[in-house]
Amino acid sequence: MRKLLLLIEICLLAWLLTGSARYEARKEIPVNTPEFDWENYIYKCILGAQYVVDHVKDSSRHDHYFRLIADNLDLFNYMLKYPVFRNGEFMINILDIVDEYDLSAILKQKITWRDDLGKDERVGRRVLFEFNKSYPVILFPMLSKKELEPLFFEYLEMYWDEKS
Repeated sequence: MRKLLLLIEICLLAWLLTGSARYEARKEIPVNTPEFDWENYIYKCILGAQYVVDHVKDSSRHDHYFRLIADNLDLFNYMLKYPVFRNGEFMINILDIVDEYDLSAILKQKITWRDDLGKDERVGRRVLFEFNKSYPVILFPMLSKKELEPLFFEYLEMYWDEKS
């Protein structure tokens, strides 16, 4: 029943935010502001909920993972960009590592000390980029969380500046 209510709530929110409902505040958005793609984010959140429900057997932990996805949406979005990351077990393992070591803030940091990477590079995106580069030499989607941790921290050290 809770899942049905959650789905209804998400659909109502999507309906409101995508403009299918009358929303007067749109008139207040300045013309030069690019519109935010709510439909894209709602779709990604629904995908995240599906991964959690399919791969976390303990339903009492679902809310915990929903919050982790919401708190790390940039990282989750980047995982969805690469087809090799679209593996529920891998996503749950990465979220567990981020949560266990409280890495959320670190992974969101901009990399300002490397001019060769571009203007808006984030630590978490680069960590996932390194995972993507290592595939298929390292079949990381099949690794357990304990096997992923050393690789995750190796890639993190490449892009995280403790002074930032």
